[in-house]
Amino acid sequence: MKRRMTALRDDSGTALIMVIGWAMVLAILVTAAVGYAIQTTKVARTGQEWGSAQSAAMAGIEDYVARLNRNDNYGRIWDCSNAALRGPNQPGNTCGWTAATAPGWLPVVGSDLTGPTFHYDVDASSLDKNGTITVTSTGRVGKETRTVQAAIGRGGST
Repeated sequence: MKRRMTALRDDSGTALIMVIGWAMVLAILVTAAVGYAIQTTKVARTGQEWGSAQSAAMAGIEDYVARLNRNDNYGRIWDCSNAALRGPNQPGNTCGWTAATAPGWLPVVGSDLTGPTFHYDVDASSLDKNGTITVTSTGRVGKETRTVQAAIGRGGST
């Protein structure tokens, strides 16, 4: 009978239970950390695309200014070969674009339409009155878009 009592006081299984318990706690912590990292990555990606879309919109303004700098009469003509101009909001165009025309997007870098792109709408109706052209440029990266509007005229930075 004495032998039986010593067997009940043996602690040999306690270590296994402690190891399994700590492993479960660590597994829960790792799972929580990975879940947080995944959520943070989505937010960071959206923020990155949002900022890049604004840069793409600014690239659209710069593209139009560069075209004006190459040709003083660029604001008075419709450049049907410029994909960034194509769209439904181009009143008075001579290219045959209608309200059903899908906007054209021009890539910021090379010919990669999956990267940052821009589209702009041009209003040159006040060019003869006060010498300005209003350009509304929209940048697109992924699912994010940003729009920038600029009044472009002579004598300034252009």
